[in-house]
Amino acid sequence: MNGYNLIEKNLNELEEISDNFKINKNIIEFNNRLVQLNNVESVAVVKAKKKTIGSNFIILSIVSLVFFSIAPILGLILLIIVGYDLYSIKSYNDSLGNKIFINLVSGHYIVIHCKNKPFAYKIMDIIKDYLNNSKLDSITFNINDSTVTLGDNSPIIGD
Repeated sequence: MNGYNLIEKNLNELEEISDNFKINKNIIEFNNRLVQLNNVESVAVVKAKKKTIGSNFIILSIVSLVFFSIAPILGLILLIIVGYDLYSIKSYNDSLGNKIFINLVSGHYIVIHCKNKPFAYKIMDIIKDYLNNSKLDSITFNINDSTVTLGDNSPIIGD
């Protein structure tokens, strides 16, 4: 686990789940917390917010090109920094997946980070089944491995 504890960093964001959680009868268990499924108001899958190229990047690019014509070594170093910055933004955006927002009746919400888009929708479908009075007792979701386990050890979705 990435050490997420109870946080309220974005208005009503109550908790972030990055690796796994479990639904056991009428309870969602995650990060040493329990939430009753009756408190779930809605579930949605949304694309994660991508980083954008800011005005600082454009200014640094222009400055590095100017320096490249005046002092080529310094300009080259600045261009390398600009290129690395662009590469890191692209890598970050490529690694994003989807976020599952579980809105609670209290107005707070739980965020689940899921890189596998079809798996994110599968999680949403399973939660929907639970909300529609499914007879399933316990399901564990492993976000990293994109697996769902029924009961204690019966994988039903995943590799």
